[in-house]
This record gives sequence, C-alpha cells and structure tokens, in this order.
Amino acid sequence: IGLGPALRILRESPWGLCICSGPAGSGKTTSLWSLARSLTSERALHVVSLESPIEQQFQGGLGLCEQREVGRHVASYAEGIEWALSEAADVIVVGDLLAPGAFAASLRASRARCLVLAGMRASGSLSALSRLLSEPPQDAEHLRFELSYALRLLLHQRLVPKAKVSGCTAAFEQVVNTSQVAQLIRDDKLQQLPTVLASSKNAGMQSLDDALDDLVRASTITLESARAAARRSERFSVKGG
Repeated sequence: IGLGPALRILRESPWGLCICSGPAGSGKTTSLWSLARSLTSERALHVVSLESPIEQQFQGGLGLCEQREVGRHVASYAEGIEWALSEAADVIVVGDLLAPGAFAASLRASRARCLVLAGMRASGSLSALSRLLSEPPQDAEHLRFELSYALRLLLHQRLVPKAKVSGCTAAFEQVVNTSQVAQLIRDDKLQQLPTVLASSKNAGMQSLDDALDDLVRASTITLESARAAARRSERFSVKGG
C-alpha cells in the first residue's frame, strides 16, 4: 500500500515512536497493521495491540500477537501500554495516541526500547505534532525533549479515489525525525516543518503534494482527485498539471 519507505526506516530503528495520522476513516489502522505485519514477517516479535474497538484480526507473522480491546481487556490505553511493557512486548500498536495518558505512556515505552506504532486524528503532520505538544507550559519543554528523542517517523495519510478501478489508495506525507526535525521540536519551531519537509527529500521526507504528484504520474489517481486532496490545489491545475 505504499509503505515501503516507512518500513525501511523502521527496520533500521527497532525502537521508538512511529505515528500514523489522518482524518477519520483514512485507513490509519490498516497502515499500522501493515507495518506490524511486515515487521513480524521477518522477525519473531512479541506484538501487543490496543484498540477501541478491535477492527480486524491480526494474522501471520513469526512471533506472538495479542490484541486487547480498551474498555474490555484493559481499562485504558495507558494501562494497556504499561501491561505490554511488563510482558516484554517488542512492538505496541496504539489505536489512539490522543487518548488520556496514551502519549506519555508511549514515550515511556519508547525509552524502554520498545517500538510503538500509534494512530491519531489530525489534519496534517504539523497539526499532529502540535496537538501532541499542546500541554500546560510547565510540561511543554519536557514533552518536546521527550518527543524529539523518541520519534522515528510521522506518516500523515489521505485516501484518494483510484482512477481506473473502484476503491481508494493512500497518499502518504512522510516526516523522518532527522537532527533538523528534532531541533525544531525542541526549540518549539514547528511552523518551519513544511520548509524542512520540502528541502529534505534526500533524507526520506515526502510532502503530501509530492505523494499525490507521484500517484498522478503513475496514473493511479486523476488530476482532479489530487487537486481535491492537495494542500496547494493550484499545483494540480490543468495548466500546470
């Protein structure tokens, strides 16, 4: 589904925080499970997922996967993450990073050398980071430092109708936590993130509009669909397309 670049980064980073953001219904859960499934196809990993509700059954893989429903098997995401850590999980899939206590618990899990794959609703990469860091001023500096250390990858996705067949495909904006991005997080200068994203393709970065452009060039989506999903719709005008 187009997650090859993200998977390569996670193979090189066996611990830390990978965030998948997007609007409701954008396929975040599918992306999280695709990443987990790919990782477990190569290594015998202990995976614990926390969902509300459980949307699909995880199948395949070389290791052990336990799916737990928040409100049924565990009282909260935070409690579920702590339990997973006590059971020596290698990978924790967190369905909602914005749930009470989930972000702080995910940072603790990352410090414990666990890989956390987490989903959250947001309108873009910048919005996702800003929402996570919108804590009281006395906690903000500590959170920025923790996130700058733990973050490995931020994916923001949109579903776009396919051009020639029914169904949708995902377009991924990809933010890699380079030293430059980590510094922006620590210095509270996230407004500069779009500029860094546009100038750091060699580091694996990809803007949403670049992803849409690739899908148009491959005839996977139409120019009209790209224009509707783009941040800068004028980039996909008929004259410039």
